[in-house]
Amino acid sequence: MMADKDSPPRESSVVEPRKKISSIDRPPRYHEQTTYESTRWMPKPTIIEGSCDEGLEYLVPLESLHIEQTVESRAVCCVAENTYKIFNKDGERVFWCCEETDVCIRCVCGPARSFIMDISTEDGVNAMHFLRPVRCDIVCLPCCGNHLQIQTNAGEVMGYIVQKFNLFAPELGCFDENQVEIMTVYGPSWPLRCYNNMVFVIEQVNKGKIGKIAKNGGKRKERINMDHEDFDVTFPQSLNPRHKAILLGAAFLVNYMYFEIS
Repeated sequence: MMADKDSPPRESSVVEPRKKISSIDRPPRYHEQTTYESTRWMPKPTIIEGSCDEGLEYLVPLESLHIEQTVESRAVCCVAENTYKIFNKDGERVFWCCEETDVCIRCVCGPARSFIMDISTEDGVNAMHFLRPVRCDIVCLPCCGNHLQIQTNAGEVMGYIVQKFNLFAPELGCFDENQVEIMTVYGPSWPLRCYNNMVFVIEQVNKGKIGKIAKNGGKRKERINMDHEDFDVTFPQSLNPRHKAILLGAAFLVNYMYFEIS
């Protein structure tokens, strides 16, 4: 039985995702140089029908993901829509991510804001949704801990990421759909944005270290006064696709908790 302070949130505390992603094919409004291929998509893997959730078949053969942020600049930073590209180790794009937030919430709450993140494939299928309620990041108050819910494209809960009470270093619990803890993410004692490279270790319950979430020093955006970070998530190729999706959600939560500024 999990302690209340580290338990996944109640269903009523998160908002339902949109049924369809908006502007999935809208390109960025400025060109951004990247070391990863920006136009070539990963071919859809062939798997046994019904063996995993729709859209998650892309995660089956993978053992790492690279997350790269882009920004569509509309006017000022707080109304710029955050979008992300996710690549495999061969530089092929796997997913397109679009953050759905209200302009007022972005300006007032900043990185502590609530959001819905739609993760979509090349053909526009919503592979998964990340839902985060607004939170005040005060580590000395367990009730204020951050959490993230991961859903399938049909709205079924796949798992949760819950910030654990730890005064000395970041600690995130990863729970499956049955609210059973399956993995824990441990961060460095000082997760400061000014450091170019930081590593968050992923440990599987009763099995030890199985991967990591690595924050890489990002590039400065052209024509926009804003920096951003890139992330690499590594895990065993044999890991359950749902658990890989949970770790992808953990990488986004780590970014918004410690490194996001807008």
